[in-house]
This record gives sequence, structure tokens and C-alpha cells, in this order.
Amino acid sequence: MRRTGGRRSDQGRVWRNIAEKAANMGAESATSAMSAIYEKHARGLDELVRQFQALEGQSGAVFAIGNSICGLDAFDKPATFATLLPKLVRSYGIDAMELGLNHETAPGIGEVGDFLKNLAAGKIEEHPAAGLGDDIRIEARDVIAGGLVTESSLLHLAAFNEPRRRNENAGDRSSFADYRQRRSGYRRRQ
Repeated sequence: MRRTGGRRSDQGRVWRNIAEKAANMGAESATSAMSAIYEKHARGLDELVRQFQALEGQSGAVFAIGNSICGLDAFDKPATFATLLPKLVRSYGIDAMELGLNHETAPGIGEVGDFLKNLAAGKIEEHPAAGLGDDIRIEARDVIAGGLVTESSLLHLAAFNEPRRRNENAGDRSSFADYRQRRSGYRRRQ
């Protein structure tokens, strides 16, 4: 948005990333749809979702795979977070399955605090949203984020450790836009 003033993405790159993920996870399909990956791993993902419940009043979470912080999702209302938590767990869960990480270790509270401090120290840019409100972007050391603000209230904020920092051993070099599009593109049948 900073360079062109518009919202653009390389959809071909997104599809190539999905095809690569599908191949890595043994879930190729004729349509190269992300849903094929989720369907193939539905049992494991459903088990993972059962392990996570929103706490009363909780409106966001920091997510980690193994001992690496991957990102944060925060919402204006606890009910919104509780509704979307299963989708978020599936999204991060599919990445954990692809990476084959079964670590019991998690980042410590200090690492989470550093992630949040980095995010808070970031440069914020505002642009008119496609609909109501303003689209915000935050760039900070090792952290990138985007959110929606309307009537001076933050409705949603998604923040990610830059993928190359998140897990250098996994060789993940996708951009924030690719990751966000892949994650938001999944529509699970209920």
C-alpha cells in the first residue's frame, strides 16, 4: 500500500506456496486448494483444537510452534476471539505439522514480552480500509502486523514474526502477505 496506494498481491506466488505446502504434506489435489491440506490432516487438527479453549475474558493470544513465537491475533471482543480460536489453532497447527515439530518446550514469558515490546515499538501506517475504518500496518524489528481500526477501536490485529526469523531451520521464506492470505483463505466446512 505504501508503494502503490492499493492492495495488491502476487496470487501466482500464493498458489505456488500452497502447492509446495500440499506436496510437503502429502495432500496434493487437482485444484491445489488449501482445503485439501486441512481435510487430509483433519483428525490431527481436530485433536489439537480440542486442547485449546479461550479463557473467560480472553480476546487474543500469542502463538508459538515449538520454541519459536510465530504471531499474535487480538480482537476487540472476547466472543470474537472464542469464535475464531479453532480456525487460528488449525492454521498454526498445519504449520507445526508441516515442520514436524513435536517439542514440548514453549517460549518463556520474557520472549513473549520481547515480541510484544517489538510490536509496540513499531512504525504504524494508516490507510483507508476497503470498507469501513482504517487499515493499519506495523513494521518493527522482526515483527510485521496489520489490523483494522474503526471509530477509534482496534477490531483485529494480526502480528507475525517475520517468517525467515520464525524458523530459519524450516527454510520458510514466504512473505507476510503470502502467509496472511493462506491463513485467511481457509474456509472450513462446519
